Amino acid sequence: MSKIIKSLGLGKTSLIFIVLTIALLSQFAQAQTLSIISVDAPKLAPGTEGTLRIEIENPLNEDIEDISLSLDTRNLPLSIVGSSEFSVDKIKNDESDIFVFTIRAAATSKAGDYQIPFSLDYKGAVKPKTGSIGVRIEGSVELETTVSTDNAIVGREGKITLKIINRGFADARYVSIKLIPNNYIIKSEEEIYIGDINANDFETANFDVIFQRKNPKINAEVVYRDFDNNNKNLIIDRSINVYTEEEALEKGLIKKNNFGLYIVLIILIIIIWLIIRSIRKRLRKKKSMQKLNGGE
Repeated sequence: MSKIIKSLGLGKTSLIFIVLTIALLSQFAQAQTLSIISVDAPKLAPGTEGTLRIEIENPLNEDIEDISLSLDTRNLPLSIVGSSEFSVDKIKNDESDIFVFTIRAAATSKAGDYQIPFSLDYKGAVKPKTGSIGVRIEGSVELETTVSTDNAIVGREGKITLKIINRGFADARYVSIKLIPNNYIIKSEEEIYIGDINANDFETANFDVIFQRKNPKINAEVVYRDFDNNNKNLIIDRSINVYTEEEALEKGLIKKNNFGLYIVLIILIIIIWLIIRSIRKRLRKKKSMQKLNGGE
């Protein structure tokens, strides 16, 4: 090797420069080979599958052979239906080809954006080209509501409970609930911030109120953001059962207040005791007088 260097009249500095230049040219050539120019990802929902199309281009002035593209869905809620590797024999210079995969989202997957690692290899490559391809699992927010009450009696303080259920595949975010006064006085805060309601989950909000009339309507608004970060709202307009005290007594919802009766009974007992005491006292006095008279 040293003889070759001497014959070429090159020093060590020149040799290092040549080696670095060759390495840079090799890296440049590597960067200028196959490249992904477009990705057509399917719209997936949990439990569904779709076709992923990846277009790969050969920008060089020579053909590239034995091209293979493999996807790695390990640790992802995604799987490849069939082979995780797609191969073609050749991509001619300045042309492209479509690599097709069928991917499936797990039924239990959570809506969101996922990155699938890929490895692109071909004949003559120093090492495979790696990266990731974005795929979205979409989900909708589907909110349902239930309304329940506690101590729902006219003129008394009670409670209204709103239960928000998310039956969709995506989380409802930044959820807040505002109760609008309607024939009831709100004693607590009118608006309660809940935060996030996960898919297939629920949250509740409690409001302290004083009911002013029978069977009012509950008016409330639920404000949240959906999977695409759009502002959404849900209006609650529902009648509830509120009873008068007489109806509540009949239905056994409350017990009759017998305090007044107890007071009357106590007073009667005291009066009777005083009468009996007075009678006994008179009888004792009468007996003592009879004894005195008999003694004379």
